[in-house]
Amino acid sequence: MRNTRIPGRISRRPALFLALIFLGLPWARAQTYQLTDLGTLGGNFSQALSINDSGQVVGNANTSGGDEHAFLYSGGVMKDLGTLGGTNSLALAINDSGQIVGSASLANGDLHAFLYSNTMIDLGTLGGTDSAASDINNSGQIAGDADTTNEVTHAFLFSGGTMTDLNISAATNFSTTEAINDNGEIIGRVLSSDLSYALLDSNSVVSVLAYGGNIVPYSINDSGQIVGLLETSLPPGKEAFLYSDGAFVSTNLGTLGGVNSDGGTNTTAFYISNNGEILGDSAATNGGSHAFLYTNGKMVDLNSLIPTNSGLVLSFALGMNAAGQICGQGTNSLGQTHAFLLTPLYSLAIALSDTNVILTWPANWSGLILQTTTNLTPPATWTTDPTEPVVANGEYIVTNSRSDKEEFFRLSQ
Repeated sequence: MRNTRIPGRISRRPALFLALIFLGLPWARAQTYQLTDLGTLGGNFSQALSINDSGQVVGNANTSGGDEHAFLYSGGVMKDLGTLGGTNSLALAINDSGQIVGSASLANGDLHAFLYSNTMIDLGTLGGTDSAASDINNSGQIAGDADTTNEVTHAFLFSGGTMTDLNISAATNFSTTEAINDNGEIIGRVLSSDLSYALLDSNSVVSVLAYGGNIVPYSINDSGQIVGLLETSLPPGKEAFLYSDGAFVSTNLGTLGGVNSDGGTNTTAFYISNNGEILGDSAATNGGSHAFLYTNGKMVDLNSLIPTNSGLVLSFALGMNAAGQICGQGTNSLGQTHAFLLTPLYSLAIALSDTNVILTWPANWSGLILQTTTNLTPPATWTTDPTEPVVANGEYIVTNSRSDKEEFFRLSQ
């Protein structure tokens, strides 16, 4: 439920957002979030690693017996996904069909990649001992890494029931994948000469995102934009990067004001949305790690966008869906790590100029229609505003001519 302030009163209406035009000061909107602590599976630890457009969240959590199991959080309930016969499992990604991938232990202790769709399926290996699935796209293609018969870890693509060695490096070189987008583009790493390089596999074409030092890519969106971390040496540290259109747009997205013990930057970008919004963590001025949202060229501490008495300090922001919900992990007052879910609290913002009324709302809040009325007396008659919204700076914008009439606006599905 979302609160919308009307002059002189508070209105609480589900899926209904009203604003009153009056001759006075312009309205402004501040982005804030509702925080949900997802809890655990009976233990004292959990982390949320991925979220789909239905708001389903996956990750891993401690059981009451101390084991770590993959979970699915859906409809307010955390479900234990079990294992492949062993004691531990980890869910790393979920697509919009609800298919989940990760890794789980067998009875003998080996780790295998899995696909979960009502039941956990062992995806096998490339002939060796272990494997892990890191991501799945909306076509059901799975990226991961697995041991070969020589017990060397190689990146793989699992599609159509077959696990294929991507052969992105020499047979003796270690390679992994981190993510796959809906176009089938894959990012990963290969270890060569003690340096890690980001790799992009697009239609079997491999490119190297070399930077002269260790580079770890974590996320790729459907436009091919990549984010991750770069390791620096003087002073030692980590810097968040953005790579787009074949070049580094930024090799340092900034900080939240803190530094590491060596005086270096300590920032990592873990996720980039299709709108170009970036999530990660950065050292805060108090020395702790804080979750951030990077949007419109600015890095914002997510802790500043939730109530101060929320009960969690948000440490890592790791996934986002099209509705703007964010998942990750934070620390409670007992020092325990818990998975969290942030749900945006949006409102319809109105600004007045001498001649116009400007109405704005976030562009990632889709499927809504702007409606207007001049009388709220029941039964109010609402009509669709005829002005076509334009999109700029991550917002829908409607500009209407100003009149002397009292008008009410709402966003409705």
